[in-house]
Amino acid sequence: SGTVGEVSRGPTAFTAEVRGLADRLNQPRGRVYQRSCDALLGDARCGVDAGAAAIRGAGTVATVRSARSVTASGLAAYVSRWFEAGRLVWTSGANAGAAVEVRAHGLAGGLASLDLWEPMPAPISPGDTFQVVAGCDKSLASCRDKFANVLNFRGFPDLPGNDYAVAYAVQGADNDGGRLG
Repeated sequence: SGTVGEVSRGPTAFTAEVRGLADRLNQPRGRVYQRSCDALLGDARCGVDAGAAAIRGAGTVATVRSARSVTASGLAAYVSRWFEAGRLVWTSGANAGAAVEVRAHGLAGGLASLDLWEPMPAPISPGDTFQVVAGCDKSLASCRDKFANVLNFRGFPDLPGNDYAVAYAVQGADNDGGRLG
């Protein structure tokens, strides 16, 4: 016995992961201490209003480069990389209601280029519309500089990293890295 885990779909079938009873032992309990923020952009712990015009944009597909890459109008007010790691939801067209994460966002000639992490299930067409929410890389710098929300940052940026854990002391070196007499 067990539970159904991750489910993914393909063009003609789907796959479902079956997890055993011991899988519950791998689930985190309580808060995880890590450098990055553990809140979701826009949730109650984050405090950012994800519906605000500064955070959310609306666009219309101008050209389709591939099943996961488009250029769009309507997003010229946002700087490059603003929507990276953000969430795009189609509001019209064959993919209406489908959501996908944005891999890359750039600007060129008044049009935004958006690369998506996954190809869409149906063809994207010029004129399709979407809503897209800014991406958050969960770093203290983004929380401070991009969202002005450092008071609600839910990470621990001063935790030592893996390099500190495997470092070793060097005898005879002073603080500047020079040798002592």
